[in-house]
Amino acid sequence: MRRVRNQAPGILKFYDSANALVGTAAFSHFASYIEVKLTPGSPGTAIVLVDGVQVANLTGTFGSGSCNGISFSSERLSVGGGLTAIVLFDDLYICDTTGAQNNNFLGDARITSVAPSGDDANTGWTPNSGSAHFSRLNGALDYDTSYMNAGSAPLSDTYLYPALPATQGVIAALQVRAYAKTDSGGVDKLQAIARLSGTDYLAPGGDQFVHGVYSGLDLSSS
Repeated sequence: MRRVRNQAPGILKFYDSANALVGTAAFSHFASYIEVKLTPGSPGTAIVLVDGVQVANLTGTFGSGSCNGISFSSERLSVGGGLTAIVLFDDLYICDTTGAQNNNFLGDARITSVAPSGDDANTGWTPNSGSAHFSRLNGALDYDTSYMNAGSAPLSDTYLYPALPATQGVIAALQVRAYAKTDSGGVDKLQAIARLSGTDYLAPGGDQFVHGVYSGLDLSSS
């Protein structure tokens, strides 16, 4: 879908890849959970839920059989008295139709980040200061101020994490994200490990190249 626009006083407008208006839907809240299921094609379809309720089932030209992008545009909205508002997006998820899980609407979901709270059994890496490995990773990203270092391969480090709040409900997926760089100038790779009941499980996505400058690596998804 090309655009999904929230316009005061509560109208969603939907545009296809040719920038043609293909439908509208009532929008009763300024803070709502919007989900879009797109089937690319000419014609293609788009099903839209707002707060779990279907508000649109549209047919239009959404790509040519393969999806090369979906964009959400937010614009300043005119509000009574000359005030303006900006549309903000949070807790964004993207699924496809492959696999047995996470291939349809997930419903109102929240994305929560957790930092390590303790050291686990694998301590092959070296902290740049102190002896507590997790303490180098549980604060704000500060690059070369607090970090773990591996002088050779293969070396592993695993950490303990706090439990998620009980109100989180069903966990649909887990993503490990690391910020890393290589100082060797060679070809270095990094792979995530999940440790469960004393057993290490390597991330199914395999290892990823580490660059000469800090960059974010999405190491696993399950």
